[in-house]
Amino acid sequence: MSFPPEILHLIARNLPAAHLISLCRVSPMWQAAAERALYREISLIPCTRRRLKSLFLALKRNGHRHSLIRILCLTEPYKGFRPAELEELGAVLKRCAHLRLLSVPGLPETFLPGLGLTPGHLPILQVFETTLATIALPSASPLRCLALHLTSFDEEDAEDTTRSLSAYAGTLEALILTMHEVPGTELAPILESVAAALPGLRRLCVAPSHKDSTSPNLTYGGPYSGEPFNAIFAACAKFHSLESLVLHLRAEAGFDFFDWEPSYPEREYLGSDEEEEERRSYLLLYYFD
Repeated sequence: MSFPPEILHLIARNLPAAHLISLCRVSPMWQAAAERALYREISLIPCTRRRLKSLFLALKRNGHRHSLIRILCLTEPYKGFRPAELEELGAVLKRCAHLRLLSVPGLPETFLPGLGLTPGHLPILQVFETTLATIALPSASPLRCLALHLTSFDEEDAEDTTRSLSAYAGTLEALILTMHEVPGTELAPILESVAAALPGLRRLCVAPSHKDSTSPNLTYGGPYSGEPFNAIFAACAKFHSLESLVLHLRAEAGFDFFDWEPSYPEREYLGSDEEEEERRSYLLLYYFD
């Protein structure tokens, strides 16, 4: 019995990797369906030299497999990438014409230059996850969403952020800022830097990492002894096309977010989702008409 390619694909996409590898030995049609599912999302997290070498070898054996990759996530192997590995990885990315999501958080500044990419590569990349160190993607991709991880933020970082984000102003619609152990950093300067680079941004999310254990960025002292809440929304007002805003903030237990009169409609208080050592985590969600 033979099935249409669409049915084979639906079956293959719901099977684990071990079963897909077995399917590759059944027939050419099953192999095509299985490889389409196997190579759609490549995750090298954690990245080891053995896994990296296996990927390079698999792609060399069959040149069409590059076109199957839609998602690529990787971290740095132990002791960093070797020049030859970066060169080979760059050769792989240059052939991934259908790559839509690239995730490379935590990699050094030398990573992207070492790949040797030019504006003609990654033509349909839409989602990019990275840090300030590797934000300058040498591509003319129609990037729609950027997930940016911040580990520090000072005046120099503000200038770098504005300059780097400006390169995506033409197409970027959504920005996710993840704060990693950034103590004593006020949100208003970060938002102002983003607004200066991306005034037409439509969706913005600012949240701490799930591993972040820094002290609250808002405290209640009558008036505020932390960052003034109004300053955050004054910075948000500089986005002239913002449709949705998500702020995940931490405050001392008992903090009242609504002591002020906001100019934004449709506010929705989603409450406290964590409590540890008398600290609470709050999530605020706004929609704009």
